Amino acid sequence: MKLKIIAEGKIKSKPVKELVGLYSSRIIHYMPLELLDVDDEKEVLKLVKKDDYLVVCDERGQQKTSKELAQFISGIKGKRIKRLIFYIGGPMGVGQELKSKANNLLALSKMTFPHEMARAILLEQIYRACTILAGEAYHK
Repeated sequence: MKLKIIAEGKIKSKPVKELVGLYSSRIIHYMPLELLDVDDEKEVLKLVKKDDYLVVCDERGQQKTSKELAQFISGIKGKRIKRLIFYIGGPMGVGQELKSKANNLLALSKMTFPHEMARAILLEQIYRACTILAGEAYHK
């Protein structure tokens, strides 16, 4: 399964870029990963294929513990889905059309984060999920 993270806008903060790079480099040891920046949701709608599994990060989505996220990713792999896509919207959130196309809505927290930070948080949690599934000691 290939993992794709699509996010609206570009990261401007150097420390956030470094965190995104760090966790991306760790994730690729477990699964192929592609990071893609887009200008708007219209681009996303063109990129997502009908057999992809789309998870939209949204404050009204379901919250998961790290272990639940690991189980979720494992379940998607078990369904032999070729691409798991996570989408992080811009500062104005995610539009209804894209939400309606999503297979799942995921809330990273009840708190609001800058959309740049959401990328680093999501990637860290995906990395943590990978280590949980591999039985490694990162998650304690």
